[in-house]
Amino acid sequence: MKTVYVPSYPATADRVFGKLWMGSAPPVGPSLSKSFDGLILAAMEYQPHPACFHGVKTALFPLDDGPPMSPDEEEAVMAASELAHGWLASGMKVIVTCFAGLNRSGVICAATVRLHGASPEEAVAAVREARGSGAMRNPHFLDFLERMRLEA
Repeated sequence: MKTVYVPSYPATADRVFGKLWMGSAPPVGPSLSKSFDGLILAAMEYQPHPACFHGVKTALFPLDDGPPMSPDEEEAVMAASELAHGWLASGMKVIVTCFAGLNRSGVICAATVRLHGASPEEAVAAVREARGSGAMRNPHFLDFLERMRLEA
């Protein structure tokens, strides 16, 4: 597992798959663009405006880490993972973040790994290998990954 420290109050990022990275709350300002081309923000409680990340394509997909996923949240995870997949396919280095970098960013990263052909188990294992055994412990997110439809 390779960990990099992103200059913020203690933000970290770990490589999940190829150029897909997962991390905690990102630093505001131009420093992120030195490491990443794309940023997907997944937390509800820490969501700076995308304009705060100069030089980085940014998208907001705020998720709740508590109750069962709503249909809107399931659609948001699919949209975020499809966006990440497209960015990766174009050669971009992408980071998906939430507050702690464990569950919400994890479900988007795992869904993105699934879009690359992995099984739900393989996708969760990739996230846990990157971020540690405490990642991807939300049972609703795990259930979503099992039910996730992949286009043929």
